[in-house]
Amino acid sequence: MSVSYTEEQQKVIDTHGCNLLVSAAAGSGKTAVLVERIVKMVSDAAKPVDIDRLLVVTFTNAAASEMRERVSNAIGEKLAKEPENEHLQKQSALLHNAQITTIDSFCLFVIRNHFHTIGLDPGFRIADEGELKLLKNDVMGDVLEKCYQEGDEAFLHCMEYFSTGSRDRAVEDAVFRLYDFAMSHPFPEAWLQERKKDYEVPGMSGTAPEQTASEQAAPEQTAADGTAPENNVDGAALMETAWMRDCMEQVDLSLRGLIVQINQCVMMSELPDGPYMYGELLEQEREQLERLLAAQNYEERYLRFSTLSFGRLSAKKDATVSPIKRELVKSIRTGIKEQLQTMQKHYFARSSEEIVRQMAVCGEAVRALVELTLLFQETFARTKREKNILDFDDIEHFALSILLRRNENGDVEATETALEYRSHFAEILIDEYQDSNLVQEYLLSAISGEAEGHYNRFMVGDVKQSIYKFRLARPELFMEKYNTYRETDGGETLRIDLHKNFRSREQVLTSTNAVFAQVMRKELGGIAYDEKAALYPGASYPEEAGPHTDSGEKGAFYADKKVAPDSGNDTELLLFAVKEEETDAGILTAKQREAYGIAGKIKELVTSFRVTDKETGQLRRASYRDIVILLRTTSGWDEEFKKILEEEGIPAHVTSKTGYFAAAEVQELLHFLQILDNPLQDIPLYGTLHSFFGGFSEEEIAVVKAAYPKKRYLYDAVRMYAEQGEPDSDIVSAEQGESDSDIVSAEQGNSNADALRVPLRNRLREFLERIGRYREMTVYMPVHELLQTIIREYAYLPYVMAKPGGSRRRANTEMLLVKAADYEKTSYYGLYHFLRYIEQLEKYDVDYGEAGLQDENADVVRIMSIHKSKGLEFPICFVAGLSKSFNNRDAGGRLVMDVDLGIGVDYVNPKLRITSRNLRRNFIASKLRRDNLAEELRILYVAMTRAKEKLVLTGTLKQPEKKIPSLMALQWVKEKCFAYDTLLQMGSFLDVLLYAAARNRCFDGLWKLCGIDPDSQSPFYQEDMKLRISVVHWEDTLEDKITETVVREDDRRKLLLLDTAGNTDRIDKALLTFMSDKFSYRYPHDNLKDLYTKTTVSELKKAGMREETDFSFSLYEEEQVVPYLPRFLKQDEPVSGSDRGSAYHKVMELFDFRLLTGWNGGAGTAAKGSSEELTALAKEELYRMLSEGKLSQAYYEAVSVAKIASFLKSNVAGRMAKAACDGKLYKEQPFVLGLSASRLNENFPQEETVLIQGIIDVFFEEAGSFVVVDYKTDAVLNAGELIKRYQTQLDYYAEALEQLSGYRSSGGGMRTAEKIIYSFKLGAEIRLE
Repeated sequence: MSVSYTEEQQKVIDTHGCNLLVSAAAGSGKTAVLVERIVKMVSDAAKPVDIDRLLVVTFTNAAASEMRERVSNAIGEKLAKEPENEHLQKQSALLHNAQITTIDSFCLFVIRNHFHTIGLDPGFRIADEGELKLLKNDVMGDVLEKCYQEGDEAFLHCMEYFSTGSRDRAVEDAVFRLYDFAMSHPFPEAWLQERKKDYEVPGMSGTAPEQTASEQAAPEQTAADGTAPENNVDGAALMETAWMRDCMEQVDLSLRGLIVQINQCVMMSELPDGPYMYGELLEQEREQLERLLAAQNYEERYLRFSTLSFGRLSAKKDATVSPIKRELVKSIRTGIKEQLQTMQKHYFARSSEEIVRQMAVCGEAVRALVELTLLFQETFARTKREKNILDFDDIEHFALSILLRRNENGDVEATETALEYRSHFAEILIDEYQDSNLVQEYLLSAISGEAEGHYNRFMVGDVKQSIYKFRLARPELFMEKYNTYRETDGGETLRIDLHKNFRSREQVLTSTNAVFAQVMRKELGGIAYDEKAALYPGASYPEEAGPHTDSGEKGAFYADKKVAPDSGNDTELLLFAVKEEETDAGILTAKQREAYGIAGKIKELVTSFRVTDKETGQLRRASYRDIVILLRTTSGWDEEFKKILEEEGIPAHVTSKTGYFAAAEVQELLHFLQILDNPLQDIPLYGTLHSFFGGFSEEEIAVVKAAYPKKRYLYDAVRMYAEQGEPDSDIVSAEQGESDSDIVSAEQGNSNADALRVPLRNRLREFLERIGRYREMTVYMPVHELLQTIIREYAYLPYVMAKPGGSRRRANTEMLLVKAADYEKTSYYGLYHFLRYIEQLEKYDVDYGEAGLQDENADVVRIMSIHKSKGLEFPICFVAGLSKSFNNRDAGGRLVMDVDLGIGVDYVNPKLRITSRNLRRNFIASKLRRDNLAEELRILYVAMTRAKEKLVLTGTLKQPEKKIPSLMALQWVKEKCFAYDTLLQMGSFLDVLLYAAARNRCFDGLWKLCGIDPDSQSPFYQEDMKLRISVVHWEDTLEDKITETVVREDDRRKLLLLDTAGNTDRIDKALLTFMSDKFSYRYPHDNLKDLYTKTTVSELKKAGMREETDFSFSLYEEEQVVPYLPRFLKQDEPVSGSDRGSAYHKVMELFDFRLLTGWNGGAGTAAKGSSEELTALAKEELYRMLSEGKLSQAYYEAVSVAKIASFLKSNVAGRMAKAACDGKLYKEQPFVLGLSASRLNENFPQEETVLIQGIIDVFFEEAGSFVVVDYKTDAVLNAGELIKRYQTQLDYYAEALEQLSGYRSSGGGMRTAEKIIYSFKLGAEIRLE
């Protein structure tokens, strides 16, 4: 079925020959359009483009895989229609090498192909995140130690300036943050050097003025804040800085907003029931604000702020004045006063001359911090090169250095490599362009060549969905093109907007548009939410999706959810009210109440709400899998929600990467490892003693500690108790001054108690012996092998499997083994560093998440973060936790950073050691808060646009009687979008929604709840927002829970065949029959439960062996422990059996057997060369494989040259050499063989066919027949063991070859004459029957 595209979509598909920016709204089908554009380019009859000449950059690996799959399917469909089309056949083959990838993967591709141009060792690897955390800390420690030894004055000043207390952690964190910011820039060193000028003012010398001896001796001659009175810079020069001009523009914007607010107060005072007695004072204060706005420069505004004053409101009482309006005017006026005071404190607390003096002091500290960061960057880079590892920052910057260089004038120009790519790639297509950063922009522009007139970039994205500012994404790049690209054809650049949403129902889109049209403006969100940015319905849905009852007025408010008519597909805002007295009571947290309320709503939806089935297009009842709960942050929320949902009988699944390190089984193992590293750690030792590994009760541990209270460490007490038991009672008694007779009686009385404590001593002694043995193993045994040994010897896996959630616990345990193995691939080794590795991952929240066992199609409610949901869609979407305050932590520290504005630091008085904020720092902090609010708006937009058919918004409304009246002034705002300063007051998602709904009739109930009459004359009052607001009280939720419990108990009694009196007279016969049928059901084909449609030769080999082996623990079966030997004594580095086998197979696959032709006497003879000659040949070939990058270093070290040479001297090697010369030697041949199922099991039906797949190591043609050879490295004692193990496997190999050649079917092909196993362990050929 052909797909029809809108006019705008078709234009996106067809437009070429220019830089094209596509602003694609949520759900507008951008991926489908992008795929169609690619397919049309590669299949165009007039000007076809090979797909490997397209560079397609996506944001995630998952998106790249999906894109590649979609393109593959589209090409496959065209190829099915035109099977003879050679160009399409070529594209299908080229697709596997096409650059449909992430930017990191493309950069890695560039580096691997051009590493020599930057002098990079080709054997590099990508470092593990945990390894990088460790390495960063180690390098930082070395840098600080070196600087302390050198004692540089600037460095010491920096440490004193930024350190808190006696520790350097604050400085280290500042360096790390500055380093991360720098690495998001194309030229990190240049960006850091520029930061040295952040606190410079035109005319400033660059250093803080020194005080003379007389100034130091006469403090009264210095400024009040301790800075020197002279700086030789006029304060007016401050206004020449770009950041200061931006700051004053921001102040102007805020003042205009305050004037709008005071105008609202004046307007209310003029209403018939308004507080008219405030009018005169409000007029005066408005004039005062207007004078502030009219100030021409900083100094003038500073003086006016210093003389700012507010009068006292009239206390006159008048019964005709509305108390609510009176209080509202007072509240708004108080807010204006507070904002002006904050503005004065942040921006106008000092004169311009004082600010300049402070900046000189701050500048010294900033320059020193930048120097320290540059030193760290250099050292860190050098250390990574020494270890030959890269991180993701290196990947991008190395690729950039391969593609760009600076010429003699200092300008950036493309390298020869970039020019090659420029000529190769016909077009560059970038998905999610709004989340690009400057490094990526430079990379892709270098390849496209726009500077030289090459316009072939296709960029698609939506700035409203740019939610990765915390990763230093630059939505400004998108907006710069959005604002400058033409909207009409004919130029080098073009912008096309896709407005139609093909995901959501009209109700979801209408409520989303209604909210963001009022709160998203260019200053907040990056774009004005006008007609061009709005969403327009394009999806086709059945008329009715919800229940058929739809009584009540659209957009109405319902204070009691039980009497509210069903909302159908309208968006719902559920407000869970919390009264002040309930907050103090603390019975249930607001978060828990919200979770219970959501659970109730979910039960309602799965009972009565209908959604559109994706397969049939028809309506069906909603199920749990249709529902998602989105959270701004999952930390502290997801597990709480999951627990309550499951308590309410609703299956839930958390998709966030959290909870792994908190899992009990992981904690137990880590505690055990910690005491193996250092047993003098009381908390891990107590945890181990009390865990499965120790088995001691709390009372027993208390007895041990109490026996030796003066021992500093618990380990010492345990050791002493194991050796001696409790101290002699006579010593204790003598110390307490008891008589000898008392001592004797005490000894007699304690004899029975001592006897009882003997088992405890024995258990402690056994525990310490085990600990000692494991501690000895840590010296020579890798961490993952140590963990395997502990798990096996303690039978830990059966233990965790027996606990509730055993499968997940086992998976968590196995994941720790995998992570331990991953750690050993890093540049660190040993147990101590592994524990540091895990500690760093915990500290920086690099959580793996508990092992996931949930099928993606399981019928569960999913709980995930909004960021995780981006790009996904769900029939029913809950956006929860709306009342959580926005996080502005980055703007509150002593040091703030912005990619554009640079660094802002607190001012530290060098003499008085007093810290205070300064103008530049405060301005940067305010920008960070504004940027953060814009990001939060975009995040809410992403959340609300995930829903397909039903959107439910939930939040906690604390003390509604106070919150709602504070919004009253919003009713009189006539502009569609709220003023900038009004929006800045929003502190949560709930504020955003309440602001947007306050002028609409859907808010009427909330106004009436507080005794306020809504303004029905507002131009926005009658608009249908498709929004229903309900206030849910805890009493309602509790009543529902009680009712449900009663119903559930009634159902339980029916299942037990009892009525409420306990009689069996009223048995539900239908229910009895139904349950009996369910529980007595037998699968009719139980004999076929082990029949698979496809299996492997290896599995059939195991079945043929018929060995009584428990394969469930094969992961942990270990060879005998290899004692530690110094590297110079080792002949072969020990590797696992499977790795060694893979290494030998790889060598045999790569070996050129034609090299043996001079040393053999023909078919059937062994090589005649000497052992020395064959050894030299083996060495030469192995080195060739390694140097060409075909054989890894690990495989190179795993094989024995002597064993390879021994094989080369064998008879079968000579025969293979002859076949190789004749072109009749075949290696690593995959096959699929169809067998009758009855051959595998006599109980299986003969007519069923089972596909057997495998890979033949090597076979060759000789004398008109096949010879099959299989390499084995098994550690066996004789040939009989190998024959027993692999007879079945080689039989299938032989049969597959005969069937493929036609011998089996027609007799005209070739038969298999010989089946040979070559054992590298035995050094012998073994012939099978």
